[in-house]
Amino acid sequence: MPNLLFLSTGWRYRTLELMAEVGKSLESEHGDSCKVYAGDANPHSASFWVVDHILLPRYDDICFPERLLNFCEAKIIQGIVPMGEREYDRLLELRETLAHKGTRVILPPKETVHLCKDKWKLAQFLRSVPIGHPATFLLSDQEMKINELPYPLYIKPRVTTDGGFQGLLEGPSDVIYWRQKQPRSILQELVKGKEVTVDILTDRWGTLINYVPRERIFVRGGEVYKGRSIRDRRFDLFCEQIVHAFRATGILTVQCFLPELGPPILIEINTRIGGGFPLTVVATEPDGFGTALFRLVAGNDLAPRIGQYRQLTMLRFDQDIIFEEKLK
Repeated sequence: MPNLLFLSTGWRYRTLELMAEVGKSLESEHGDSCKVYAGDANPHSASFWVVDHILLPRYDDICFPERLLNFCEAKIIQGIVPMGEREYDRLLELRETLAHKGTRVILPPKETVHLCKDKWKLAQFLRSVPIGHPATFLLSDQEMKINELPYPLYIKPRVTTDGGFQGLLEGPSDVIYWRQKQPRSILQELVKGKEVTVDILTDRWGTLINYVPRERIFVRGGEVYKGRSIRDRRFDLFCEQIVHAFRATGILTVQCFLPELGPPILIEINTRIGGGFPLTVVATEPDGFGTALFRLVAGNDLAPRIGQYRQLTMLRFDQDIIFEEKLK
């Protein structure tokens, strides 16, 4: 079993803690090293207090590749799991070099990563596949008839890492205002139903292994603070369609709405694990999503486990790390 390095770990203390527990369990079972490391460019990352770590330069720093490669070689890292989107392009550039040194980057193919990162390109692609999705408009489109749009609409950055306002636009005057303030945005029609995140697990050949739908009961700052794993057979076909359409490998985090009737409506896809991943780990272990990350990197086959998860509720709360001395 391999050692894993998680990148852009920041405040995700609980995810690292759970993955370290999975690693220790596998170590006792197989006798191999299954250590978990955290990597971040911020020395005040809370995740540094739960597992061994490396303080990296920013992804766009000229020193980033050498520092990352040296650490992976020194610690025998066989798998890199990104938790943020900003380093995607750098990791894709380094993917082949890392692979030659025995380190696999847990990301789908480059085409899938770029497609999902750009929400406008994603919306255009969804028109060609049988997956439900909301009507989407490009805010900068000067030919768009703004008086005829289906208000209210939801505005969001075209690329998440661009940052910016997200919220409702009630009419044409709002569109005109935000077109000047935030032109690199998209508009989406509002979709009714339960807001659900689906963690999808596939093997290295893109076969669906398992999925866990998590209802987002309460969200703060884009992160789920209250959630629960749910069961609904409508997700069977939905997840199969996504895996096939996007050539998925590893883990996808899919945002969607589940209406009272009909199939789920896809909103966006993240080609990484999300903030609510701890619920999925606990709901599926042993031999769940956490174990699968280790097995994927080790090149092991994954047996299908569709539907094998527990219905649990997750409540999150703030917790402090207060210290006087320098970070160890």
